[in-house]
Amino acid sequence: MFLKLRKIVRSIFLSFIIVLILLGVLFYFYTENYYRDKVYPNIYVGSIDVGGKTAIEVSEIISNNIALVEQDGIRFYFDTDSTIIYPINSFLDGELNEVLIDFRIDKTVENVFSVGRNDGFLNNFKKRLELFLIGKHSNNSLVFNINENKISENLKNKFYIYESSNAFYFFDENNNLLIEPEYFGSRIDYEQTVSILKNNLSQFNFSSIRLVAAKSTPYISKNDCFEMREAVVYVVSLAPIVLTYRGEEWSIEKDRLLSWIKLEKEMGEKGNKINLYLDKDKISLFLKEEIASLIDIEPTMPKFSIENGKVKNFEAGSHGVSLDIDRVSNLLAGIPINNISSLDLLVKKTSAPSDVRNENGGMLGIREIIGQSSLSFAGSTASRIKNITNASNAINGLLIAPNEEFSTIKNLSPIDGTNGYSKEIVINGKNIAQEYGGGVCHLSTTFFRSVLNSGLPITMRQNHSYNMPYYYPAGTDASVYDPFPDFRFVNDTGNYVLIQSKIVNSLLTIELWGTSDERVITKGKSVVYNVVNPKPARMITTKSLPTDVVKCTYSAYLGVDAYFDYKVEYRDGSVKKRRFTSHYVPRQGVCMIGE
Repeated sequence: MFLKLRKIVRSIFLSFIIVLILLGVLFYFYTENYYRDKVYPNIYVGSIDVGGKTAIEVSEIISNNIALVEQDGIRFYFDTDSTIIYPINSFLDGELNEVLIDFRIDKTVENVFSVGRNDGFLNNFKKRLELFLIGKHSNNSLVFNINENKISENLKNKFYIYESSNAFYFFDENNNLLIEPEYFGSRIDYEQTVSILKNNLSQFNFSSIRLVAAKSTPYISKNDCFEMREAVVYVVSLAPIVLTYRGEEWSIEKDRLLSWIKLEKEMGEKGNKINLYLDKDKISLFLKEEIASLIDIEPTMPKFSIENGKVKNFEAGSHGVSLDIDRVSNLLAGIPINNISSLDLLVKKTSAPSDVRNENGGMLGIREIIGQSSLSFAGSTASRIKNITNASNAINGLLIAPNEEFSTIKNLSPIDGTNGYSKEIVINGKNIAQEYGGGVCHLSTTFFRSVLNSGLPITMRQNHSYNMPYYYPAGTDASVYDPFPDFRFVNDTGNYVLIQSKIVNSLLTIELWGTSDERVITKGKSVVYNVVNPKPARMITTKSLPTDVVKCTYSAYLGVDAYFDYKVEYRDGSVKKRRFTSHYVPRQGVCMIGE
């Protein structure tokens, strides 16, 4: 009797286990198939429920939620003062000037779709049970890149007047050495403030942020400065200090020398001791901004052109030189001790280019066009035309060695007036300024399309923030801005590749010459979706226009998402596939109105 009962219990238990397994298998395959193209339920991005949505629907939800902050910015305040940080700054024509916050919608969508899918069978099964049967929420962060240093710098430029400051020396209009007393204010924690911003952004919280601060006491007082005044008078009496290099001279006058002086308080058992130093960071900045650009010579790659299938104008590459800022800074920082009155500047040799000496293009593998593209810039401003022409000349004739990664920024830099570039107007919120480089992205976009047509692997590419009409179709542009983003690719042909860039009748053409290895390129059509309308135009008052006269300077652009599929088939039968995705934010128009 007992054995019979035991067999019945075992049979029931096994049946129960089998039923559970069957139900589990059915549940797993139901979730696998029914939600094949959908996010599993109870999955959130911040406080937003995206469960049951397709990838395009999730992308649209996220885009609509961030569209306002991309146009309105985020307000930071302290005391009674405030400022707005905008995620994107751009030139009048919409080309990228600066990205402070880059919302990665594609990566966010990828993350929410991976929940319950990419962690092995057992972990996926457990996660799906939690989501479907228990109703446990899976909270995911909005993915973004943020330029913390630049945001901190912008905040400091606005709120530094509220911070405590040490007493310091200055010259009056009669060159008398005076002392500005210390100021008792606050110590603003910009790092912590940016940390709050990052946490808010991850949770879709775009509310105003109060700067983190505490009362602060200056550590160098007016009395300290009085104590060290005699030493300071001696140091500035050493001016002018003359810097020389190959017949050129630069003079360090006493007002600059005074600005480098730094007092530090050393605590000891017998009292405090004040030490005088020259600030090496300020010295380095001076050398970098005012002298290095006049001395530095970039190493050059070999260059030549091809006319009628023959190599012309071959130029061998050369080493470069650069000011040795570290060593010179150390020497200048020793002025109070070493009584320096003059200094020969030290330089160092920079790396040599690839060793290409053969002037026979065929020997280098320069035989035919392997990729090319053209893009018109008709109707551009004079400064934009100048920048496009300058950038085109910079890359024309460059050789790319086998397996070398080519950097567009590296070969265009420095993008400033010393290298032939012109300024364009930039509007940041309600502020108007001028920056170098408008139009350079016209070259990078043409370059991107040429490389696509050649089948060379692209290692870095960032679309513009705005969907500008002259870069249509959407999703086929490439933005550059020194130092990031860059447009980069690798020469994997096994031979050298020559860049030929030319302009004829406002048409920029970039050709890549090399040796074809019969790779086949297939590029799909651009797919555009998730259209977001911009806000009404923002009005900025100006004295440059008559009262109430309106002039609109910034065109409005729709926000959209776009992608195209790309495939390269190689002679050995291997295939590489890639989807290029782009997210464009809506741009609010800007109009000037006379006061």
